[in-house]
Amino acid sequence: MHSIRRIALFGIVFNLCFAACKKEEATQRFEGRVLRGNNGGALSGVRVEAQTQELGNGVFNSEYSTLASTATDGTGNYRIPFEMATYTSLRLEFTKSQYHRRWVDVDPSHFDQNDVFSKTVSLYPQATIALRISDGSAEYNQIQFRYKDIDFECTCCNDSWKVIDQPNMDTTISCMVYGDQMVHYQYRWIATGVDSLVQDSIYCPAFTTQNIDLNY
Repeated sequence: MHSIRRIALFGIVFNLCFAACKKEEATQRFEGRVLRGNNGGALSGVRVEAQTQELGNGVFNSEYSTLASTATDGTGNYRIPFEMATYTSLRLEFTKSQYHRRWVDVDPSHFDQNDVFSKTVSLYPQATIALRISDGSAEYNQIQFRYKDIDFECTCCNDSWKVIDQPNMDTTISCMVYGDQMVHYQYRWIATGVDSLVQDSIYCPAFTTQNIDLNY
């Protein structure tokens, strides 16, 4: 009787181990490291999500669902196993409070030949520029402002001219930039017979707000 029980117990353990091994074999994974932009130090506590795009009524929409997620450890490393399947779209999303969010698109066909996708990324700390424009004398008709040679990712900022006409020359424009960087900018005050171009720059420490006051 005891022998039968031992055999049955062995069979259960064997089946569980076999299932676990098959499950491990049936997974793919993302792995890599997250570093702080500008100094290359390890960034811990970054949330990393493996995502796939939703398919509805035979077409893609803008929504992504989370396959699996993790957080980077004290050395900035992450590892995300996920189940093998046929995916039409994959990406990694990296987020941390007070840092610029980042996405990395992944070609699903990569996993036809490899079980691991490795990626090291840099996240940049946030800083804010508050641009205050005012023309109390109403002498000028227009001001044009732009950031020059920018290398940060910001939905509200690019290197095109922002044009502000009277009577709207009393306004503040806030923009999120990369912290611990020098940001270069240009502006032009325009009036009848006057078109002046000025170039300047401002250093933006991480996690701070820096003010640019253009007051004429």
